[in-house]
Parts: sequence; structure tokens; C-alpha cells
Amino acid sequence: MNPTSLGWDSIPSPIFSCPPDPYDYQKLVEPILFQLLSLSLNLSLNLDLKICLDSIYLTPYHFLQIRPPRIEDPNPIPLEEEIFMSSLAAIRDSIYKGSSKDSVKYTKMELERGTPWEEILQKAMLPALNQVGDEFSKGTAFLPELIAAGHAMTKSVEVIKASVPSMGLGGQGVFVIGTIFGDVHDIGKNIVKICLEGAGFRVVDLGTDVHPETFAQACRENKADLAGISALLSSTMLNIEQAIKAIRKENPKTRILVGGAPLTEEYARKLGADGFAPDAYLAAQKAKELLGKN
Repeated sequence: MNPTSLGWDSIPSPIFSCPPDPYDYQKLVEPILFQLLSLSLNLSLNLDLKICLDSIYLTPYHFLQIRPPRIEDPNPIPLEEEIFMSSLAAIRDSIYKGSSKDSVKYTKMELERGTPWEEILQKAMLPALNQVGDEFSKGTAFLPELIAAGHAMTKSVEVIKASVPSMGLGGQGVFVIGTIFGDVHDIGKNIVKICLEGAGFRVVDLGTDVHPETFAQACRENKADLAGISALLSSTMLNIEQAIKAIRKENPKTRILVGGAPLTEEYARKLGADGFAPDAYLAAQKAKELLGKN
């Protein structure tokens, strides 16, 4: 079979000489997608359409740090209204849209006004992420939106941490946190980390896909008062029990808190955890309760 007959000569090259505008990028890459699909059909290849589509929207984010355009923004804010909106509303809107530049700008403005960081988190950051998360669960937003919103929030949190020297100094204790192995979701975990640091804990973040022995080792080396284990998927929450047993074996005095979308308080007890927190704010409160500091 002659590759030219499949249209290979019409594929733009080089692929990564991308225009900076995401819409132009999409125009460039979509022909490649359809060429690949055509090739797949002609050669009876098992080509994953989702991977192709994800590649179109994820590539500009990873290579150019550009948020892919959302097909439909349910709450657009007209430019003339943005001038008069509060910084809190602007923070929420910029995180929802995945604009880290704007989220940083408005977070600085709100801090300069003297707004407590807890209020910024509760009234602007969390609602924005919750909105994107709800859309993602309903299929009206996609992974790039989730990644971009999380990235924008992370940048705003860095601004807050730089302006609040007391965050994370560890007066309340040491908290080891991570997402269980098999699970690479960390947005919820990162929000919990922010709340714990704000509550005075020194947080040791192990990241995602953390194995039981890593949890146990980190608790031992850091003399952890508490350990937090998160899972977003129902399939990975089953792995939490292994981590709890590993921690208990080496660190019997470490209290264990679990959380994540598929978990319940009843299931947390079955796993052997000391506590369950359905959200980030309650995680910080529950951590204090477990140490008798509330």
C-alpha cells in the first residue's frame, strides 16, 4: 500500500511547530487526527479515538502551557462586568477557566485587601474546583479543564503560602499524606494539604501512586502524628487497607485518616482507619480531633 494514497503528504510537518493560539493549534492538529483515523480504518488497526482526542487538547497545555478552549462556558463573565467584580469572584472565575496568570493576580489583590486566606480558599478556590469537578463527572468538561483548573489553583496557593509565613510550620503535628498506589489523582489531596498547613500541621506530601511500604517508611522517618490516605477511584480504594496495615505494623501510634470520593465513614472503619473526612475542611478538623487538640 502506498502511504501517499492515505494522504500522508498532506500532514503538516514538523508536528510540534505549533502556533501559539490554541484555536490555530486545533486547526493544525485535527487534520492529523482524521488522517490517523483513516489510516486505522484502512489497515484495520485498533486506534484509540479517546487518545487521539486527548492528544489534541492536552498537547498545547503540556507543551505551550495554554488552556484548551472550552466548547461552552456556562457562566461567561462579560469584560465590562469583570472590571467591577470583586477579586474573590475574579479568583473563582480565573481558576474555573484555568487562567493561572489571572488567578495569581487576583489572589494577590485580595490578600492586599486583608482578606483572610481561609476565606479566599472557601469562597473562591474550592467553589471553582467543585464546579469543574461537577462538570467533569457529568461529561460536560474534560481532563484538560480539570488539569488547568488545578494548575491555576496551585499557583494561587503558592501566593498564599508566600504571604502567610506561619503556614505549615508544624505546631499542631506532622501529617504524612499521599494518594494510594494505582491512583494518580491529586487535586483533592492537594486541597487537603492546604487546609492542614493552614491549621498548623507540617505536611509531608508523598504525591500519588504511593505504595504501603512508602507510607510506613515516611511515617517512621518523620515521626508522623497522623497519616492521610486518599483515593478517587472505587477500584483503588481497596488498596487503602494494605497501606493501613503497613503503617500500623511500623508506627502503631500514628493515627490514620482516609478520604476520597468513593469512601464513606462506614467503609473507613472497615478498613481500620481512625477517621474519615468527606472534605478538606473537615480533614483539618478531624486531624485535630484525633490528636485531642480540638
